[in-house]
Amino acid sequence: MADLAVGISAYTAGNYEVAAREFMESAHQGDDDAQMTLGFMYANGEGVTRDDVEAAKWFAAAAAQGNPLAQISLGSIYADGKGVAQDYDLAIQWFTTAADQGHAKAQYNLGCMHAHGEGVPQSDLRAIHWLILAAEQDYEPAQNNLAVIYSNEESPAHDDEAAVKWFRASAEKGNTDAQYNLGVMFLCGRGVAKDEPFAAKCFNSAAALGHANAQYNLALMHKRGEGVPQDDLIAFDLLCAAAEQGLPNAQYRLALMCSWGNGVPQDDGMATKWYTAAARQGHATAQFKLGRMYRDGDTVDKNYVEAWLWFALAGANGHPDAKEACSDVGSWLTRDQWEQCEREVSLGLDRLQPGFAS
Repeated sequence: MADLAVGISAYTAGNYEVAAREFMESAHQGDDDAQMTLGFMYANGEGVTRDDVEAAKWFAAAAAQGNPLAQISLGSIYADGKGVAQDYDLAIQWFTTAADQGHAKAQYNLGCMHAHGEGVPQSDLRAIHWLILAAEQDYEPAQNNLAVIYSNEESPAHDDEAAVKWFRASAEKGNTDAQYNLGVMFLCGRGVAKDEPFAAKCFNSAAALGHANAQYNLALMHKRGEGVPQDDLIAFDLLCAAAEQGLPNAQYRLALMCSWGNGVPQDDGMATKWYTAAARQGHATAQFKLGRMYRDGDTVDKNYVEAWLWFALAGANGHPDAKEACSDVGSWLTRDQWEQCEREVSLGLDRLQPGFAS
């Protein structure tokens, strides 16, 4: 005779094989909690060989008996097409069944499907209907997503005051995106009175946990002395942290500081490194700057091919002065250099790498 308590005790202790045996017996006897847990074990390969089809089978058995956690899991399986053919209609059916029982995660999942138009027409208003139900149960992911919708100025549901309310609720639970976005709202005075010190506090909370955009915005505030003491060294450290995470704006600003020696030692090599890093990611101003550097031999070896290609990229990304600069440099190119440019263009300018034209 299966003993569900033995299975639970074994699972808690990490003895998954024993747990799987006990849950299997209970599941075959019709226990919906055992069926649900067995579904999770097959989905995660705990005590059994991972098998999405078996996971779907046991979730379906438990869901049919009204187990709301299994209904949510089955909805996710149909949404993702794991172990079953993807079927958004069935996903919505199972999420709705659980959501109608008041389960916040199911309500959140339905809100996300409406927000993204997955299996249903995209509708921020329908998304908000479900997200509010989950957010009011203190479900943090719903609070953040709800705030994102409210903060979207192009959404028919746009409401900055509501956005601030829900970003704050999510931020207080440690969501770094919410902390950053709450900072933006206070920095810009959207839905609240403008408050630069509080914005800096929000950015600092997210920045301390590695949020690159928060690090960047806090760096700019320290650079300008907005809401915090002016401090180039703190700004430099924050820009370094954001740049290392690949944020193009931070890489460009860091390059400027290194190039000018503004508050930090001047370093042309580091400036070139970060201009190039930002340029590779499509930062038009960094691309234009590199074009000028290679055209003029400014801290790098003069190279008209590289100059032309960086100007071409900057122009493709909307820099207003790049077309004229590209035309000027083009008039100086030899036939061989033009052929080299044409080869690079034919292969795609996104392939640009340091030294590509050497």
